[in-house]
Amino acid sequence: ASAAAAAAAATAAAAAAAADVWEAVSADANRLELVAPSVLASEKLWLEKAPPNWVHEYYSELLDTLRESHWRPWLDWYQRRLDGREAAEEIELQFATLPIDPRHMDVAEQNAELARRIAELQEALDAKKPPPADQHWDFFISYSSKDEADAREIAGILEQAGHSAFAQFKDIAPGNNFVREMQKGLESSRGFVALLSPDYEASNHCQAEWAAAYNRDPSGAGRKILPLLVRQTKLNSLASQIVYVNLVGLSGEARRQAILRALAPKPLPKPAENISAPFDFGWNAENRVTVVAGPQNTPVFPFAGSDQDHHERLDACRKIVQRLIADLAAQRFNARPDYRIALETYLEELPTAPGSGNLLLADAEARVLRGLFEEDKNILARALAERLNRVLEFHIGLRPYYPGVGRFYDDVRSGALSAPLPRDAIAGFVEVVREHTPDIFEQSVSQGIDKVEEDFAPPPGAEAPQLEPGILAPRPDPIEAPDPEKAQAFSITSTINAVYGAFLKGKDMGSAVKGWDEVAKKLGEHVEPVIEYLKNFTSGG
Repeated sequence: ASAAAAAAAATAAAAAAAADVWEAVSADANRLELVAPSVLASEKLWLEKAPPNWVHEYYSELLDTLRESHWRPWLDWYQRRLDGREAAEEIELQFATLPIDPRHMDVAEQNAELARRIAELQEALDAKKPPPADQHWDFFISYSSKDEADAREIAGILEQAGHSAFAQFKDIAPGNNFVREMQKGLESSRGFVALLSPDYEASNHCQAEWAAAYNRDPSGAGRKILPLLVRQTKLNSLASQIVYVNLVGLSGEARRQAILRALAPKPLPKPAENISAPFDFGWNAENRVTVVAGPQNTPVFPFAGSDQDHHERLDACRKIVQRLIADLAAQRFNARPDYRIALETYLEELPTAPGSGNLLLADAEARVLRGLFEEDKNILARALAERLNRVLEFHIGLRPYYPGVGRFYDDVRSGALSAPLPRDAIAGFVEVVREHTPDIFEQSVSQGIDKVEEDFAPPPGAEAPQLEPGILAPRPDPIEAPDPEKAQAFSITSTINAVYGAFLKGKDMGSAVKGWDEVAKKLGEHVEPVIEYLKNFTSGG
């Protein structure tokens, strides 16, 4: 009975297997009726999924068996079949017409002859092509020759996912200068994929490649190095600092998915929320980021009639500043030119109407003016001192209409300097903005960042002179002057945060913003430490 049951099970299994085979063969036969031979020749062997697990195992055995260098043309040919690529027709024909006759020539000699013919044909084909532009690859694959099977498989996965890959097995022709070609590949690749194994760790060439890649991105911020562990090994001190993807024990689809997950771009950092800044930014009708109206230049009218009151104060302030500038230009006072420069800058920033100017930057110039007044109070003519006080009083009278000014100084006073300002990150961010001006950013964006850094720069230290009897001094300011170092740090980082926050909203505009993803990646690499600094500042350290 048990024998009969076993026989029945075996028969059923054979029938099922036969059905599977027949189904696959039928599908292939049906496809052959629909696909031209030229198309079929350049398709992958497995069209819609990764090769089965057994392929990787047998392919590794094949590579190990054919480890001698003369087999390389055949291994390249089979790799093209796996990847769905083909060489020029003249080259492909060589594999079908090469005589296989050990009495005429042994295998190594025949393969050497095949390589020679391919090289000649490729050289002739290249001569007919126009000179190519400098080639760049997405990834440089660094591996030991003992791990070539893994390198070929991983290169195929990368290329099937739409990435270009430089690898010794396919990009360095026999007879080329190995060191020069590898150096060219390293310098022309944006990323670096290292296949870690005992042989990789033991290879001087592999370690040199690793060191070159590591020096390009020692902090790992650019995520330029992708280590893939293909065989268990003890890693060197540099490699152990970078998180690797463990592919040991994975094959087929599981291995492909692990690699693709590792390639997924790092999520863009999110801007800090509810942060005041000297400027507000947004997208204009030309699909560019620009300076827009914010609380710095948009007055608030809390009661009836305050609109008219604001207009009268703004007009009066402008007129007394213009008159004082004219008197200083006519040298009616014995005063240094710094006063006229500060007043002229103040007038440039002073709003002329709701939505124009920037009262916060005008306020920064008013504080510069107050500082000059404080420093020179013992030597200024009383008439000039009186008029300077009048300018400052009119300016203070405008502040209640611009709540953004008070909030900015509240944020500065409550913040804490817990770390050095990330100037390198700020400079990198601004460089990306300049690089993409005017295609994505209006000129006003980088000009605004420069203006903030200049206007809120800490003044040179000077001890205030003691007030002599009968001398007029600046009247007290209701908003105490903030710590200059904190004011500059907060103004710069909050402006960068505002630019970045506005830029991110461009993602919703779709294809209207050409190159948005590339610029987002560049900005994201620089802005993260700026946002982290700003969050620490506003949280009190």
